[in-house]
Amino acid sequence: MSTIHIAGISGSLRRGSFNSALLRAAQVLLPENTKLEIVEYSDVPLYNNDVEGATGFPESVLELRTKLAQADAILIATPEYNWSIPGVLKNAIVSAQTLCEDAEGRWARRRCMFEHREELSEECRTAFTDLRDRHPRRRFGRGR
Repeated sequence: MSTIHIAGISGSLRRGSFNSALLRAAQVLLPENTKLEIVEYSDVPLYNNDVEGATGFPESVLELRTKLAQADAILIATPEYNWSIPGVLKNAIVSAQTLCEDAEGRWARRRCMFEHREELSEECRTAFTDLRDRHPRRRFGRGR
């Protein structure tokens, strides 16, 4: 049986983040044929299309995109700030998604699940509207 590779993204960059702790706990609890790699993205700069056009994508964005493209699924554990996802997480998604919107649809083939302490607010769920609209069968909200 082949190994299932999951890319885990924490919506919080804080060292003591409960969301990062959730991902670390998931690493221990997964079955043997499943690997969860927690993807670091704190060095991904703010998305700027002008920079992309002038100098290409920064190395940190290329690395993030590669890790997500190699994954069979993406697990995002995130807090909710002011009725939405944290800006750093939104920025990472936009940066990776922009790169992954190629002819092969690499982002589109990933199964996504979001873990949150409580049900995500309607405002927070709309932050994922672009992905949800293209992938209506994907689960958005609290994972169980």
